[in-house]
Amino acid sequence: MQRIACSERDDWRETAEACGFDFHTIDGERYWDERAYYAFSLDEIEQKIEAPTGEIDAMCLELVGRAIRNEDYLKRLKISAGLELRR
Repeated sequence: MQRIACSERDDWRETAEACGFDFHTIDGERYWDERAYYAFSLDEIEQKIEAPTGEIDAMCLELVGRAIRNEDYLKRLKISAGLELRR
């Protein structure tokens, strides 16, 4: 992995907010930071990123499946009972 410095957009705050990302700054500190990006080799992606990402995705889908079948999960996740779920 390589960290590459770059110039940020002049309107990065407005751009983030326009996308609904209004917590780009927390307690005066940047959460969103465009002053650098990361470059990965194909090998890093294939060997170190894809499998763990697939595992996380599967875990999320399993949780969603549990949540829609069990109201206790919805409560723990703070999902409103009035929310209409589409299957």
